Amino acid sequence: MDVRAVSGALGAEVRGVDLESLDQGGVRTLRDLVHEHLVVFLPDQQLTIAGHHRLGQALGEIVENSYTPGADESYPGGRAGARERDHVTVYRSEDGYVADVWHSDGQPRPAPVKYTVFKMITAPSRGGDTMWINQYRVYERLSPPLRELLDGLTALQWSLVNPNEQSTHPAVLTHPETGRKVLYVSKAYGCASAHHGAQGRNRRCRGADDRKALGRRPLTCT
Repeated sequence: MDVRAVSGALGAEVRGVDLESLDQGGVRTLRDLVHEHLVVFLPDQQLTIAGHHRLGQALGEIVENSYTPGADESYPGGRAGARERDHVTVYRSEDGYVADVWHSDGQPRPAPVKYTVFKMITAPSRGGDTMWINQYRVYERLSPPLRELLDGLTALQWSLVNPNEQSTHPAVLTHPETGRKVLYVSKAYGCASAHHGAQGRNRRCRGADDRKALGRRPLTCT
């Protein structure tokens, strides 16, 4: 296995792994790499729908995405069971599926999404890169007073696609496996927050409100 970091903030390119036939040891290694690098890129994978589904099951409980269509027979490797196709959704830019604001998948859900697995089908000749950001470092680079404020906030986050889908989470989560604090608010999900400190004042937040920290290139990779 060859692992190469792609930036100073996060991200690694991993070669020498076949996701279609990953065993339990390989899944543990992949999980460890994600915890270390936050996002990993695995080029030249021939991942079928069934293989994609198996990988998702190996990483945890699969959560369906009700906003995008499941993979049909036109998808490469599309010969799979109906349940597998429902769990593997297809994002087509020509259908308007473009995410151009910072977000973390599933923030309005009661349980935050643990992993997201994407497979690139058609890449544009230029542009169209997805940017990823290290929310650990975003939190760590905030001023101490702002970190102290955020540590006492809970954020009501709702889906812009389905306003009825909303959940309350701490504005700052502690990752259950790494033990690090991570900022868990973003521009994509408007959030009303309540302060639970001694003064108990209600406050309003929009994506943490220190926007200068979000999107700085030293904190991102593509």
